[in-house]
Amino acid sequence: MKGEPFQPNTVRVMQIENELWLTFRQGKDFFPEYSVDMQVPIPESGWEGATLEFGGNHPTGPALRLTWPKPGSSFGDDATVRGDAYSLRLQLGRPQGKQVSGTIELQVAAPTKTSLVGSFQAELQPSPNKAPTAVDAPYVTGVLRVPGNGNGMAVAAAFYGVGNGGISKSADTVRKTFEGRPGEWAASSTSSPRLTLWYDADKGIQYKHMSLEPGDYVVALKWGNVWGAWQKVSVHPGSEIKLDLSVEESEVGKLTISLPEAQQPSNLGFGEQVPSVIPVELGFDAEVFPVDFEVSQDFNSTAPVTLPAVKAGRYLVRWRKCEAEVEVKPGEVTTVTLMPKP
Repeated sequence: MKGEPFQPNTVRVMQIENELWLTFRQGKDFFPEYSVDMQVPIPESGWEGATLEFGGNHPTGPALRLTWPKPGSSFGDDATVRGDAYSLRLQLGRPQGKQVSGTIELQVAAPTKTSLVGSFQAELQPSPNKAPTAVDAPYVTGVLRVPGNGNGMAVAAAFYGVGNGGISKSADTVRKTFEGRPGEWAASSTSSPRLTLWYDADKGIQYKHMSLEPGDYVVALKWGNVWGAWQKVSVHPGSEIKLDLSVEESEVGKLTISLPEAQQPSNLGFGEQVPSVIPVELGFDAEVFPVDFEVSQDFNSTAPVTLPAVKAGRYLVRWRKCEAEVEVKPGEVTTVTLMPKP
């Protein structure tokens, strides 16, 4: 790419509606050294076993996104290449489990000295807005029910591997504010992905945690800024678990958090180290992964903050060296003032 060797060590293919998303990337860090990303339209006959050609004599082909290293930056540099500036020929085989093979012949006019030619073996990623299948097992999937299908507040699905004393294995979460439009989806950026949320016109908000390692997990629904529902599950090889989680309007109250005047630092807001709200029922150590329970909202430590929808129950509320245990009751406003631990 741009005259430098480009040998992808990761290739991914994913179908989203009537497009095929392909990623060719070199590098093992979160940001690739080099990459080519494209979203190509799928013909009516389907993409499996197909040959697709774009650019060249078809200047209306899909835009390509190229990424390459930029001195002094961990993000690199990038360019968008339109259909009149490249020629592309893709041959795709038929999926074999979670793999699909193919060949690519890509020649780019600008940036100059940029091409990608050869065969590849790609990871076939599941469509983010489709129910999982046996090939995605072990998995946990279901419907997330919240008032008004989100009611303008972010909904998050999460899973946490549970060991002695709290979270000890894998953890992941994905979060989105839905607008009630079919086809909406979000996927975790920390996996490939194995965790997604999507909106279905008939069923509402759905989630799936795929390709999990066998073990014990807490599967959680987060609504707004706190946990709304959760359940422990045991995952075994080949497990296909259906688990719906819900928060009813009648189950929630409001929680107002404040600091005593003596604890209010000048020019320091909650946002620099936000409070955490941990369900006591889970039995998690307050020092274990507090970020997973942090209230993601801008705060001013000199003013109380009210969380508008907290499921009834007992919580440990913490901020810096201050904490308090509090019980939230449905339909009521509960106020807690955080005091330093003895």
